[in-house]
This record gives sequence, C-alpha cells and structure tokens, in this order.
Amino acid sequence: MVNGKQYIGSAKDLYLRLNEHLSNRKSNRALQIAISKYGLENFNFCIFEYFTYENKTTSFKLLTELETMYINKFKFSNLYNFLKNASSSEGYKHTEAAKEKWLKDLKIRLTILSEESIMMKDLNLSLANLGH
Repeated sequence: MVNGKQYIGSAKDLYLRLNEHLSNRKSNRALQIAISKYGLENFNFCIFEYFTYENKTTSFKLLTELETMYINKFKFSNLYNFLKNASSSEGYKHTEAAKEKWLKDLKIRLTILSEESIMMKDLNLSLANLGH
C-alpha cells in the first residue's frame, strides 16, 4: 500500500468483479484513479471471507451486511470506499425518464461511431486509390 488506503468490496462472482475493477468498468472511481497513479503492481488483493449463499435475495442482503461490517473495521478515511454502508444497484429499477435518456445517449454514440466508420472507410478507399 503506497498511501495506506484500501478498498473493501464484495462480489457474487469474484473473477467477474475483479475484472470489472481491472478494466475500469463498474468500478470505484477513487480506486481507479489510485491504480492509474500508483500502478497496479502497488496493490494487493486480499479475500477476507468466502460467502456461500442459498437464495439470491436473502444472500444479497447478508453479503452487503458483511461488506459493511468489514468497512467499519477500518478507519474510513483510509478507505477508497465512498460509503460507510455497502450498497448496490441490485434489483434497482430505472425510471422511464432515465431509460429514455440512456437510449438517446446510446443513439448519439452509435451515430458518431457510424459516421467515424464511414469516414474511415472513405479514407481507406482514398488511400487504396492512391496506390494504383
């Protein structure tokens, strides 16, 4: 630990969750900044406890309670965590307005990608014509 800070997290699928952190998807922003600043080689990954669950709803609640318990074992200012109580968007239902905004943003990004693709195709054709 370069700066003495830690991140406490939980996962139903450890491999998937670790990959999300390492690829900067669905990850803690402060943790990502620290990894970029200090390099991944300066971080240790430690499993405090394995958790086996029987049903998704009850187990999810117990898993977040377990994460909260571990967060509270450390001085909060020494953690990358944003919240003292673990939470998740598991089971969260997006509003219709949020879904519409997401779709609008997605359409804009797809349009931009499509336009960039067409420009690249035109550029490749132009370069190919120069060679002949």
